[in-house]
This record gives sequence, structure tokens and C-alpha cells, in this order.
Amino acid sequence: MIERSLERIKGMRSLIFDMLDLTRIESGKKTRNLAKVDICEIAKIAIDTSELMAIQKNIKINTDFPDEAVLEADHQ
Repeated sequence: MIERSLERIKGMRSLIFDMLDLTRIESGKKTRNLAKVDICEIAKIAIDTSELMAIQKNIKINTDFPDEAVLEADHQ
């Protein structure tokens, strides 16, 4: 339970930094670094962080990811 709480705190911290980065990008003070990102891995991380809440609400999460789903994005 503590591990999940720490993961959520990391997620909130990441969201705050993302918002700050967006402000910097919009003001021209920061540029984006585009690279290939596997969105399946990002989705798996999101599901893992939401799993406890889903279990508590009797929600079953089924996934069927392709082997690879890559796009260009700023991974941060």
C-alpha cells in the first residue's frame, strides 16, 4: 500500500512538472525533445497505478496490446 502511495505521489509530481514544462514550451523558453515512445508501455504503467482503485470498485481491466505501438513524443 505504501508503494502504491509513493507511486501516486511520483505521478502527481510528474504532472506538476509536465504543467510547468508546458508553460515553458508555450512561452518559448523550452523546446520539445521528440523521440520514439512505445505507448503500450505507458498504458501498462497507467493501468498498474490504477489497478488498486479498479479492484476496490469491482472493475476488471482487460488489455490486449499489440507487440509494439510506437509514436514520436517527448517522453518526459
